[in-house]
Amino acid sequence: MKRIFYTIVFILILSVLGVIGYFGSIVLEGDSPQITINSPTKYLSKNSPIIITAKDSKAGLRSISISIVQGDNQIQLGQKVFPIDRWWEGSSVKETTVSWNVDPKALNLKEGPSTLVVVARDASFRSEFKGNAITVKKEIIIDTTPPRISVLSRVHNVRIGGSGLVTFKVNEPVKKAGVLVGNHFFKPFNREKDNTYSCLFAVPALAPKSQQGIFLIAIDMAGNEQKRGFYYDLLPFRPVKDTIRISENFLRRKMPEFSQLIGQDSKDLLSVFLKVNNDLRKQNNDRLLSFCQKVSGPPMWKNGFKALPNAAKRAGFADERHYYYRGKEIDQANHMGIDLASIKNAPVPAANSGTVVFAGDLGIYGNTVIIDHGAGLYTSYSHLGDMTVSPGEVVDKGYIIGKTDTTGLAGGDHLHFATIVQGVFVNPLEWLDARWIKDHIDKNM
Repeated sequence: MKRIFYTIVFILILSVLGVIGYFGSIVLEGDSPQITINSPTKYLSKNSPIIITAKDSKAGLRSISISIVQGDNQIQLGQKVFPIDRWWEGSSVKETTVSWNVDPKALNLKEGPSTLVVVARDASFRSEFKGNAITVKKEIIIDTTPPRISVLSRVHNVRIGGSGLVTFKVNEPVKKAGVLVGNHFFKPFNREKDNTYSCLFAVPALAPKSQQGIFLIAIDMAGNEQKRGFYYDLLPFRPVKDTIRISENFLRRKMPEFSQLIGQDSKDLLSVFLKVNNDLRKQNNDRLLSFCQKVSGPPMWKNGFKALPNAAKRAGFADERHYYYRGKEIDQANHMGIDLASIKNAPVPAANSGTVVFAGDLGIYGNTVIIDHGAGLYTSYSHLGDMTVSPGEVVDKGYIIGKTDTTGLAGGDHLHFATIVQGVFVNPLEWLDARWIKDHIDKNM
């Protein structure tokens, strides 16, 4: 009996010790929580989020608090307290990420160097039942003042569908600056040591009036944004209406090639044409413009741009084309370039100096060469036969890049010539005019 009694007592003692050990490992554990300050990394500006990740794998988290120290003053910004339902189990929150949106101005915080202080406590009974604590400090800069923008160029006469250039200065280093036209942001091509920028921009020819506003924008290192207008004259542009008659001969000659490209039966040639003129045109435009987004550096061009020699203009920029078949209108599209016709297989010169970024087949545009002229300006040459250049090749103004032909959707031998500013088609006639470049571009640099 004594042996049984001692055995029971021993088991009870072990059980009690086990329970005490278990609860002790939670409510009496001595490890502090861990803290990671995700944001801010350096600057705190208006409505900047302060994002903290904290974790405690044993007792769990009791609270997280944040404050700012400026000199002798400590300003409490916020606190997050987590529930502890059963004291012997600690907190169920073992890891969490919390955030506070802080407006330094509303809290009367001064701009300049400050210290962010984060304190996290766990749910243990240590430190007189307050829990183990950890304090993490981070030096930050409070900056709530937007940058100031000064316009240096004077004359900004911009035609809808055309190009413009503005030079401006920002009073401090910024992480982003440029021109905003509607929702399209244009990056500057020139940044001087004194925070002076030059930026080539465009007003899309087919954009609604709500997307034609032109603004300068600058965002400083703290994320403060300045958006301001500047004086400019926005000149009107009215696309010419043009009638294109689709013949049976054109459909029989061109559509079988495209039916394979779009994966559609060539028996219904008109249906193939409509899909090519809409879906494929959009795909090809998107791909063409994808090569014309970057600002590779300052201008590489010299003076005016060179057109196809001894050529007649057959179609204009942004022409509103109405397609007719058997006397009935079947489709509409805008022509985002100009068509130049010379002799058959005429040599095509590079309009100006630059770097070839694309040379290959481009659907409705046929064999196409795209040249980057720097500053975000590109030219494209379409419906070529032979192409004599390759991507990455640097060419001088007048260098022969290929010959005219009828590749793509061309009905006859000609060159489709387009100009693009950072992904926006612009009127090539401006860039073919040396006087216009001098008055509207060069004088504003």
